Amino acid sequence: MRSSYIQSLIDYPAPSVTDQLLKTLSDKGWSPLKEDYLNPGLPTSFVRGWSSYEDMTKKPTSVVYSWKTDWQNAKGDVLVYAMKYSYPVNSKPDKSNLSVVVIFVEAK
Repeated sequence: MRSSYIQSLIDYPAPSVTDQLLKTLSDKGWSPLKEDYLNPGLPTSFVRGWSSYEDMTKKPTSVVYSWKTDWQNAKGDVLVYAMKYSYPVNSKPDKSNLSVVVIFVEAK
């Protein structure tokens, strides 16, 4: 398993990122999964779109907008793209700083 972390100034809901991701990965033979690879039955953002929640595990509590989709190729490798915007609950909403985590899980 390998992972990468990227942060960029891209405004919510980042259609340029999600649309380009769909095109690029599809062109390379990857298919978006409709359900979370590790949590079958839980729809991915490819199906449900962006979600939001309050993250109370951090101080101060943060508002988080998240988008997560798993992809699989013909060999069974899995790519996970998890994107989020986050800002403290009692502050001015900042949905311009996009964080992206990419995880590659090789099929074995």
